[in-house]
Amino acid sequence: MPYTLQADSLNRLKEWKIKDFRAVFQQFGMSFRQGMAAIFANTGGRVNANKVIDGIVWEPLKPEYKAWKANIVPFGTLVFGGEMADSFRKKGAPGNIERIGDFEADYGSSHWLAHWHQEGTKKMPARPIIFDSSKRREVFMQIMQDYFNAKFEQLGIDVRVSLHAN
Repeated sequence: MPYTLQADSLNRLKEWKIKDFRAVFQQFGMSFRQGMAAIFANTGGRVNANKVIDGIVWEPLKPEYKAWKANIVPFGTLVFGGEMADSFRKKGAPGNIERIGDFEADYGSSHWLAHWHQEGTKKMPARPIIFDSSKRREVFMQIMQDYFNAKFEQLGIDVRVSLHAN
């Protein structure tokens, strides 16, 4: 999931002495991992703690596979051994992707099973782990807004930033 600023925006930020967004991207990463942990904790559904669907609701497991899996691993739809889940929710775990640059960042997983779950196979429907999320956008926008407000205050710029996702 990439986040990137365009060149004209970067030039204006440099004029304001904002040299990078590493601190913001580190907070994004923490928020992303928390969201991934919640997805795996609720057995891969897209229902949050308030019972609101955020994203794609997955097709249920086939009854025979669900029964077989329940006898082996009691972790639900997505989690089997936990390695793939860890690659999304634990920074530094095998397969975890967190690349942070000055003005762009990438988060995700390179675990060999992640692509199969994201895209599906001939025998398994797609059960996307990373998806467009209005809630994630709201959280990221709040992190960015807090950053700008604190930065402007630090620079002595009398302005409050309010960002809105479309």
